Amino acid sequence: MSGEIIHICCSDSPYGSIKYAIGTGLLDGKKVIGFFDDLSNGPIDKFIELKERINWCKKICIEEDNKTFGEIKEDYKKLDDDLMKIKDEDIYLWYGNNPAEICGMLYVLSMIEEKIHNLYTINVSDITYNTGKRNEFTPRTVGEVIGKAENYVSDIFIFWRITELIKSGKIVYRGNLNLMRELEIKKV
Repeated sequence: MSGEIIHICCSDSPYGSIKYAIGTGLLDGKKVIGFFDDLSNGPIDKFIELKERINWCKKICIEEDNKTFGEIKEDYKKLDDDLMKIKDEDIYLWYGNNPAEICGMLYVLSMIEEKIHNLYTINVSDITYNTGKRNEFTPRTVGEVIGKAENYVSDIFIFWRITELIKSGKIVYRGNLNLMRELEIKKV
């Protein structure tokens, strides 16, 4: 490990969350790179060719999140520029168990396959996967996520992510939201 960390994610929500976590010191990192095109829609045989991708989008009149096709092109260029600047930093590639993020992760991996050696993938869905339908003490869930993670993720970050899942309504809780040891959680 080089010591400096760059995070890459494939949708708006984790991009903002990780940027916030770095800014507040909950997560180590130098930079967050986002890739926001939903490659789970459209042909997959030529998706790497940007011109073909934009032509497909134009054909079915999709402008993602009210973005123009020029902005989509700029997003791809920014991703490419950001990936080319990576030297020997550790790369954490975040994804969830959904088609858009899995396709985005695979696309990013195809762009950096030979260039980067310190690459770690982190499946954020493990947090909700390890949360049962009955109330469970949060430290147990946090411990299970850490135990199953291929790479180090701090308990502070996992607890913060749990609080974000509570705010979004995917997990409900009972107890003191400010203290992990006094909190029980379960899936909705």
